[in-house]
Formats: sequence, C-alpha cells, structure tokens
Amino acid sequence: MLITPLQISSPILSFAKRIILTISVAVCMLASACNGFDTEKLKVTVTVEDNGVRYTGSAVQGISCDSELRVGGVFLQGRSCRPFGEAVPIKLGNKGWVFMIFSGYQGSDPAALMQYNPEYYPYTIQANRSKDNRNQPWEVDLKRAPAFVRFTNLEDRETAERIEVKQFEKHFGRGVKLVSIHCTPTKEWVTRGKVPKLLPWLDELGTSVTDLSTPGQPRSLISQISKLNFVWR
Repeated sequence: MLITPLQISSPILSFAKRIILTISVAVCMLASACNGFDTEKLKVTVTVEDNGVRYTGSAVQGISCDSELRVGGVFLQGRSCRPFGEAVPIKLGNKGWVFMIFSGYQGSDPAALMQYNPEYYPYTIQANRSKDNRNQPWEVDLKRAPAFVRFTNLEDRETAERIEVKQFEKHFGRGVKLVSIHCTPTKEWVTRGKVPKLLPWLDELGTSVTDLSTPGQPRSLISQISKLNFVWR
C-alpha cells in the first residue's frame, strides 16, 4: 500500500489544530474574565474661605481602573485604580497657593502619613460617591479628605509643608478654613500644564521624593512625597 506525504502529515496537522484551538479557548477565557480598563473624569473643585472671602481652585482629573481577573472561577487579581492628571491648586489671594494632592485620607494618626501613596486617591476622593447613580455630584467628607500641601517658596521643594484640614489658620492666618471639596463627573479634557508651571522643579524631581514637614514633627521617611502626588500622566 502506497502512503502519500499528505497521509503522513495529516496526524501532525490534526495535532497542531488541537493545540491552536486550546490556546484560542484559553485566550478567550482570559479576555472574557477581564473587562479591560474603565476610565472616567471628574471635575474636582476645592473652596477655601479667608474671613468671608471664598477662593476656589479646580482641576479635571481622571481615574483609570482595571477589572478583577478570574479564569475558570479562579480569582487571580483584584480591581485596582490610579489617578491621572494634576493636583488641585488653590490661590488664596496674596497669601499664596495650596495644593490638594493625589493621596489617601490624612488622619491625625501619624501612621496615616503612610497614605501619601497617590494610588489611594481614587478611593479617598470617591468615598461618598453614590453607588446607585454614578453621574450624581458629591461632596467629599472633610474629615477624610486627601492631603493638602503648601510651599513657602514655590521654587524650593524643601519648603513643603503638610496642612491638616482643621489647621489652615496655622499656615495662612486667622479666619482661613477649608470649606468644601466638590466632585462632578464630566467629559471635559483632563487638566494639564498648570501645576508644572507653578512648581518648576517637578520635572527635575523625576522618581525622587521630597520631605514634607509638619509643624512640631520631625521629617521622616513616612512624610515623603513625589512627583506623582502632583502630576500623573
């Protein structure tokens, strides 16, 4: 019996097809288990009052989240989010600038200083957001607000100071207080370029960190902030 080359290659081709099919199914399962990235934008407006005069600063910020990953019922990765855009700068007349940076909730507990990590920001800023109506504006609880920072000299990062929510008066004088942090879902362009103009050393900072002083407390590793607290692309 004469065996042709085609007959010899048929089992090999069949095996190759099964391998390709198996890989394709695995890829499809992986793709269906992860919904990709969800991106949305928020207009964040901060209001500070100085003896009856109100000053506001705003920025359109983005939040990008990846979905949790499950394959065949096996949990592989949790949902994670990060901000992008810029911190919110507020000019208090002739008293200078204050920035609400990308950070987590800043409590009075010194351990809370660890949450200067900007990846905490999406969860902090959205803590009071409605789960039923995502398009509804909301107010951030000031007791659980992100961190505020000011520089006594904008051109010198070593002059950074942390400002606690209830202690604006210590830095800017009697009668100065934080009034509100208002968030509104938007389709506007993400704010770009304003903060780098105010803080010319940001580009030089790169991946380095700078110490953040708190009155009455020594500088330490847990009080270091980085460029990503101010600008994250």
